[in-house]
Amino acid sequence: MNKLSCIIAVLICFNNEVIIAQEKVGVVTDNYLPVKQIGLNPALMVDQRLFLSINVAGVHAFGRSNVLNYPNSILLPKVDLQDEVYEQPNKFARGYIAGEVSGPSATLSYGKNAFGIHTSARYYSNLNRLPALLVEVANAESVDQVADDSYQMKNGRFKSMMWGEVGLTYGRILLNRDYDMISAGITINRMIGIQQSSFNIKSGTVSVENNSGALLNLNGKYSYTDTQFGSGGGWGMDLGVTFKSMTDVVNKYSSHSQRGGCKIVDYDYRIGLSLLDVGYIRFKESARYAKLESQDSLSIDDLYDGNDAVLGKDGDTYTAFLPTALSLQMDFRIIDYVYVAGIVNQRLSFRNSFGVERSNLAAIAPRFETDWISASIPMSLSNYVAPQVGFYIRLGFLSVGTDHILPFVRRGDIKAVDLYFNINLFLRNSPECKVIDRRGIPWLCPAWR
Repeated sequence: MNKLSCIIAVLICFNNEVIIAQEKVGVVTDNYLPVKQIGLNPALMVDQRLFLSINVAGVHAFGRSNVLNYPNSILLPKVDLQDEVYEQPNKFARGYIAGEVSGPSATLSYGKNAFGIHTSARYYSNLNRLPALLVEVANAESVDQVADDSYQMKNGRFKSMMWGEVGLTYGRILLNRDYDMISAGITINRMIGIQQSSFNIKSGTVSVENNSGALLNLNGKYSYTDTQFGSGGGWGMDLGVTFKSMTDVVNKYSSHSQRGGCKIVDYDYRIGLSLLDVGYIRFKESARYAKLESQDSLSIDDLYDGNDAVLGKDGDTYTAFLPTALSLQMDFRIIDYVYVAGIVNQRLSFRNSFGVERSNLAAIAPRFETDWISASIPMSLSNYVAPQVGFYIRLGFLSVGTDHILPFVRRGDIKAVDLYFNINLFLRNSPECKVIDRRGIPWLCPAWR
């Protein structure tokens, strides 16, 4: 069997795929891309400004580590990465990688209802509270460059998971009275497992001596599934609600319909709350798991070679959980076309469970937006501690952005990279809002303001 070590599976990602997603703040705050906003809050597609929003294809990639650094490097106009540098081997390592490839997806809003469908493939991995030397060991596949010493582990973990998903979303206006509007939405996702690995250590020691490495007195658990489409299956769910204070009375409001006068009403401010990625994937094919209980000694070679006596055998079945999070969103209209959005995402994953965890996030994004042009400057704290400044622009059907622009414009130390782009189509008005009445007056939805 191939090397099964989840140390290798995860840490190689942290080294060689550091340029691979967090929350793509520029995209999910763009009101003219509701097909992407449902990933943040399914209620955001209700009363969307476009009758129909279509995502043709998109890619998003994010990576950050506190122990791996590419000094004096830059990514544009051409990629120039210097040799990687590792932090002190006894430093606790922390890192996150997330990536998404989005396929054909669409949202539609009519009357008080909204409907959506989406397809995507996603990948998450996280590294928490394990000695930094393991990152270097995983990359070099040896301990030759590591000084002889003992390195403690306590409540540390590596986790990674890849899956495909197909989801259906429904949303509805629950209340529209005077200047207030409340909407809710739900997404149900069918999950298709592709890969998973976990290495959760409550306590243990990494010992390096005479160019040989061993893990001593381990207490924890391990899981691994070979990369294979359909290796598992499960279900996921997103729930969301929004409150909007509107600029006009909305007692008889009905989006994109003649009954509502084909009128779109703007808001002064919007507040949203959502619960994201509640669910699981049950891995069955080429899966294995094991408890690690007071192992006297486990060599790093055992992890490379996939020692069945220690790491379990094929045919095991286990459940891995999605990167659950609670999200709070706020959006304020400053003047026509100018808004300021805020997002706070708090992960809710259990540390010792199989599955993956997402990074926490706090972000503010001022933006200018119309139906054909949008631009914003996302400013965020990744995991509440690492400041980032990005840039996002949408021109017609193409949107491109990053939540961390410095590696693209300034030579320096690179510990994080973020990039996303999408190709989108839209139909602004519903068919009935394009009808010409007998007096020759067009029932066109007025220009959005």
